[in-house]
Amino acid sequence: MGEEKHAYGNIDNHSSITHYSIGQDYILIWYEGFSKPKKYSFASASESNVIKMIELARAGKGLNRFVVKKVKGKYER
Repeated sequence: MGEEKHAYGNIDNHSSITHYSIGQDYILIWYEGFSKPKKYSFASASESNVIKMIELARAGKGLNRFVVKKVKGKYER
């Protein structure tokens, strides 16, 4: 995993997401209290959902809510 790790903006201060990293067909998300990220890929969470997650991560707002409502549990294991 050589992708650049970015701090999540968390504009509204309502998120447990701390960092994210974007790959060609996935996003890695780090959560408070976890040492390893969760990987949401086109294969596990769908291309449209991952693209939306990348948009939200870059915006620094709404990513945690989207994960909870749309892709909870759809990370690669």
